[in-house]
Amino acid sequence: MPFQISLTHDTFEAGTSITGTIDITSHEAISAKALCLTFKGEERTRCIDPDSKESAEAVCGLHSMRQDLSSSIIQGGRRIKAGKHRVPFEMFVPEGLPQTVSIPHTRVTYFVGFELEDRKGRVVEKGETTVNILAEKLVHHPCPYHREPFLEFVKKNRFKKGHFVITTTIQDTVLEPGEVVGVSVAVRNRSPLKIKKVKIMLKQHTHATAVNNEREGERILTFHEFKEYRKMKRKRKKWLRGTDEQEDFDDVQEELDSEEHDGELRVPKNATLTYDGRLFDVKHDLYILIQTDQKDDIEIRLIPIELIRKEPKKEFREEDEDEEDSDSSGIV
Repeated sequence: MPFQISLTHDTFEAGTSITGTIDITSHEAISAKALCLTFKGEERTRCIDPDSKESAEAVCGLHSMRQDLSSSIIQGGRRIKAGKHRVPFEMFVPEGLPQTVSIPHTRVTYFVGFELEDRKGRVVEKGETTVNILAEKLVHHPCPYHREPFLEFVKKNRFKKGHFVITTTIQDTVLEPGEVVGVSVAVRNRSPLKIKKVKIMLKQHTHATAVNNEREGERILTFHEFKEYRKMKRKRKKWLRGTDEQEDFDDVQEELDSEEHDGELRVPKNATLTYDGRLFDVKHDLYILIQTDQKDDIEIRLIPIELIRKEPKKEFREEDEDEEDSDSSGIV
């Protein structure tokens, strides 16, 4: 093939430029009007009907661009000289593009290619190669300055024999792959069941459709569990017995009925970023598994977790806070 496209890297970040070259080898002059660089992205899903086992696919375009490279290789808008030529290129990729995704049933793929047009504007030669796109890193401030974030969520879970009141405390709900955060779960037991163990896990699930029209599409819901539930450590507390105030006694009794468990939520490095597309979406949730003295374990969805790529945190210095205080106190 006289045309060959190659990239300087396999992966580029959204908001930066894709660089590479197009190599042309020809023993005779090539009649040509234009040489264009192309970039496009697409969503693709493939759903299988559980009954008929028939599969359906859908493709949806995400983003496309073209860049004219004619001036660097085509002489007088008529031809490319015989011989070996190397055409370097640089194309800016806009911010906000979703990251390359490849998980069961779904994927997001990007292509960089070229098109050679003859004098009548017909495409007579083309080629392309895949490129991985990383989502740009986002600045995330869960809490101003250097204070430790502290988020608390309360959920009541009812079942036949009673209910649990679960209070979840977590450092942040916006995380990135590979991150580790502390999680504390307090379970107030309003049932005859005896709690043996409490475990936590992050679940990633994909919701996809095989056609653009949701009304006609076969939709699937698949869960991808990264690993087994992680054990949480039960907190040991010392309580003061006996009090003259009935209100204080009720508070202590209420705390005695609850158990607090500490653990770590480890986001797998291979986790897919949270994504909301046209054909599929990828969501993440924090789950706990409560093992009781009964046969069946109780699995409860607690809170949604968002996965992004984060900018490295800026180290806090006391001088920075002093400077901000002095600036805010100035008279304009």
